[in-house]
Amino acid sequence: MYIRLSIISGILFLCSFSYAGNLAETILSAAENDPRVVSAKEGFNSVQTDADGTISVYLPTVSGSGAYGKIDSKNPSDDTGLKQIYGLSLKQPIPAFGKEFAQRAISGAKVELEKYSVVNKRNDVIYEIIKAILDINHNSSKLAISETKIENLTKSVALVKESIEGGTLKATDEISYFSMLNSEKVNYRKIKSETEVAVRKLKRLAPDFPDSMAAELRMEDLFSNIISYDSMKNDALNNSLSIRKIKSQYKVALEEYGLTKSQIWPDLSLSATFQRGDIGSQSVDSDIYMLNLDIPIFEGGARVSKIKSHYSRVQASKLDIASEENSVMDKISELWSMMIAYDETGNALKEQEKMTAENMRLVKEQLENNSATILVLLDSYTRLLDVRMQIEDNKAAYDGEWLSLMYLTSNGIFESGLQGARN
Repeated sequence: MYIRLSIISGILFLCSFSYAGNLAETILSAAENDPRVVSAKEGFNSVQTDADGTISVYLPTVSGSGAYGKIDSKNPSDDTGLKQIYGLSLKQPIPAFGKEFAQRAISGAKVELEKYSVVNKRNDVIYEIIKAILDINHNSSKLAISETKIENLTKSVALVKESIEGGTLKATDEISYFSMLNSEKVNYRKIKSETEVAVRKLKRLAPDFPDSMAAELRMEDLFSNIISYDSMKNDALNNSLSIRKIKSQYKVALEEYGLTKSQIWPDLSLSATFQRGDIGSQSVDSDIYMLNLDIPIFEGGARVSKIKSHYSRVQASKLDIASEENSVMDKISELWSMMIAYDETGNALKEQEKMTAENMRLVKEQLENNSATILVLLDSYTRLLDVRMQIEDNKAAYDGEWLSLMYLTSNGIFESGLQGARN
């Protein structure tokens, strides 16, 4: 089913391209500077540094040694006198059984996992910024409606008082109108408080975000078209960060399993030791070249147990992927259904608005013909404002579901960090 998100004019897109770019850049810049993202990037740098260091498994180790002193022994077979010895040892591992490759593979998998952790933090902040902007914009519209309704009800209360004094209305009518007025004043204060909270949150998340840019936010500028339910499911399976993170965790578990299996194979290396010096008058110079083979034979079953343990972790991670994919599909289905419901509700409310506005027009005509009162006209305007408030509430709910869907599928602005993680 196609809904309004899929209908975006090409001309509108071209005209808003520059604006949208500035808006996205401002949001992304704020997200990059958020402490949570900065902390995540430092964590990534640490993991990346550790991964870079694993190249050492292929490189030789070199060490030096030396001794200087005097040997004084009563044993005639011992060399005595001044001892001066220095040496150099070199050991070069031979990557014949896959251990070194497995260590490097684990580091690479951990780097990938950490990348998605950074992107996830960044997208969390982006979500919060856009949600705060949406709350500000919708609440601003609702405040305007509520202010108008308060003015209208205030006029109604005054007219009711006059009518009571004139004997055409009862005192209970004044209580009814006064109750509606107070109720709307409470609603106004609630909306205003929610707006102030959203403004403070936006200032904290994006201190340099221009107020004018927030007021002109259009969701279509930040996100791609929603084509169909199936396309959303495919996007989620391919782009969902929660799925990608679990797949990366699976990859880490798989590489760790490979390393554990490689531990049952021998360690093969070349070594060379060069020593120069003397003890007393006796030279102790030597050059030693060795091919070393270290074969694990029996360790009480510890290695076999580790292999079995890591295999179980791999299987558990594989099941986690399937479980997360099902969970994401459920969320997609729920969000999609809610968006359709809000879209249909919005269409119905628009029709109701037209009918209520038409009713108000007819009341105006009746007022001109003296067949209706100003109070009746004010009542019809109050009903129209109520419908418009419902429309704004419905639109806010729709945009909230839309934003959640874009976040879940890494669509539009949420995809920017994902592209970097893929590279």
